[in-house]
Formats: sequence, C-alpha cells, structure tokens
Amino acid sequence: MKSDIVDDKMLIQALKEEKNWAFEMVYKLNYHIIENHILSNNGTKEECKDLFQDTVIGLIKSINKPEFKLNSSTKLSTFIFSIAKNQWLMKLKQKKQEEKYRNVSIKGSQSSLTEDGTNERTAVIMKALERIGDECKELLKQYYFNKTQLKVIAENMGYTEGFVRVKKNRCMNTLRKDVLQLSNANY
Repeated sequence: MKSDIVDDKMLIQALKEEKNWAFEMVYKLNYHIIENHILSNNGTKEECKDLFQDTVIGLIKSINKPEFKLNSSTKLSTFIFSIAKNQWLMKLKQKKQEEKYRNVSIKGSQSSLTEDGTNERTAVIMKALERIGDECKELLKQYYFNKTQLKVIAENMGYTEGFVRVKKNRCMNTLRKDVLQLSNANY
C-alpha cells in the first residue's frame, strides 16, 4: 500500500482479503501498545508474541463473521486492544488456575509424600498430564478447571463442538490410562 493513511474500513476489507500489507499495518499500529500492556501486567516478551498472534486470529475470526460491524465510535485499534486485553486476562486467570492446581494437596498420610513434598498421586497425575500433549492438556484444563463450556472451547480452538466433545473424551481416557499405567509402575 503506497499511502500510510488507511481508514479502518479499508484495513478491515484488506484483512478479509488476506492482504499482507494489512497484517503488517495491524502489527505496526498495535503490537507495541499490546506489548506494553502485557509487560506491565506480569507478562513476558514471549507471551506477548504468542498473545498477539492469538489476537490477530481472533480479529480475523471476528471480522469474517457476517454480523460483524465496527461501531462508528470505535476505532479498529481499540477493538484489537480489547481482544488482546481480554485474552491476556484469560491467560492470567489460566495461570492462576494452574498455580492452584500445582498447589492442590490431596489428602493422604505424611509417608506418601515424595522427595519434593508433593503427594505421590499428585506427582503421578502431573506426570501423566505432561505426557498427553499441550492441546489435550489445554482442553481438559479449560473444561474441568475453568468450567468453560464446550461451545466456547470449540470456538477458541476453531473446531466444532462435536469434535471438541469427542476430543475431550479421548484426552480424558488417555489421561486415565496414563495415570493407571504410571501408578502401577510406582508400586
């Protein structure tokens, strides 16, 4: 694009058409604002890069919906920032849930504690969670710990609700099998 002055409607249309210059413009106009927000709210540069990619994906999904219409009083950059801010808040909530999960104590006798002070059962579950893969781990965490509805998880992951339901069941079965296998290996 020759001109540096692009209005929001033109930019949205170019994004819908997947024009490279439009993505570059979104990056140029928004990345540093979002980065500053994340860094000032306990984030890292790496998290910022990941979040910005997720924000752009969320933006593209939003503008491609037939019902999408940017209010005349709202700038595209404000809309993009709100996507990033909401995703960052969800990420912080997720981190907090993970921290709670790590600190959960399962009732048991003192003799069942491992060297690092965790309950053996908790250690087995954590090890099994490491084995099931990131997508399964994220799906189970969203569904069971964050109590997110399957429909919302499906939208966030870009899948159908039916697919996510089947995947959740498969992930849970794999986790159960791994926990059982690891438990038997420990005794």
